[in-house]
Amino acid sequence: MKDLPKNPLDLVLSFIPEDPERVLKELLPEIAFAEVARVASPTIAQLKAVREFTPYTEVGLSEIKRLLTEGSVRFGPQHQAMLKSVYLPKLEGVGLQARILPATHEELKKAKLVDDETPKYFRAPPPDTKK
Repeated sequence: MKDLPKNPLDLVLSFIPEDPERVLKELLPEIAFAEVARVASPTIAQLKAVREFTPYTEVGLSEIKRLLTEGSVRFGPQHQAMLKSVYLPKLEGVGLQARILPATHEELKKAKLVDDETPKYFRAPPPDTKK
């Protein structure tokens, strides 16, 4: 492991990637959403599991129940690795089914991760509809 710089400014600058474009090219396609399948009669444990994650942490259990029965629960945008390692195990552990969907350019734009000026090679690929 390399030694950390002594100067605070150098320390901050050491965390900036040498090639930010490469980082974006690699990161943006990995941004996704976790979508929870509709549940006819969610359990209290399922409701509480959903409430553990943003944006549902401040939402009442009755509202989460309504959203689950409508099939309207989504988490993200997050890195797929985060969704797979943190969100899915917790949700599946209480019997919820969730799938990971790549973020579209419009979703990334809404999340302010890209804009209309973003070069096409930074944009998320279109969703795979051949499944």
